[in-house]
Amino acid sequence: RLSSLSDQAHRLLDAAVAAGREFDIDVVARAAALSDEAALDAAGELENAGLILPESGLHYRFDHSLTMEVAYQMIGEPRHRILHRRMAEALEVKVGQNRLDEKAAEIAMHFMEGNAVQRAAPYAFRAGKQSARLAAWHEAIDFFQQALLGFEGNERFPVLMALGKVLTSYGALSQATGVIQEAYDLA
Repeated sequence: RLSSLSDQAHRLLDAAVAAGREFDIDVVARAAALSDEAALDAAGELENAGLILPESGLHYRFDHSLTMEVAYQMIGEPRHRILHRRMAEALEVKVGQNRLDEKAAEIAMHFMEGNAVQRAAPYAFRAGKQSARLAAWHEAIDFFQQALLGFEGNERFPVLMALGKVLTSYGALSQATGVIQEAYDLA
């Protein structure tokens, strides 16, 4: 089914694979560098081929996880990383500055998958703060550790302090002490 697709349908499918099992056509179209009309035509082609299914409005999902796996294998790792960066950029544009917190975890994940660690760091930090507010300690720890990978020098201080606080709340006191000491050393 994949071999008979048009170039536009392949481009949309490739970007959709980076987006995940469910996706919004407008974000995927932006990541695939397709116009709205071309994206809708490509989505229709993918739907007719039985590769994606409409959910509601401009929201679609893959028919099966095997479809995603085969499409991913056809893309190749370097292209897949580029598409993840484009997905993150498309999400940034879609949600705008006022709603970035809503998609911070997803944007961070796409930038990380795209090997753009420095670009992922601010979003991972935002996602960590959100997780900490919800007492989702393990998630917060993971996000703060991701953020530390992309921050350098004094940028690390607020992340280290937040991580130390979360580790304390989580009950990992010896780790918290080490992280807070690192923050004080940096300060």
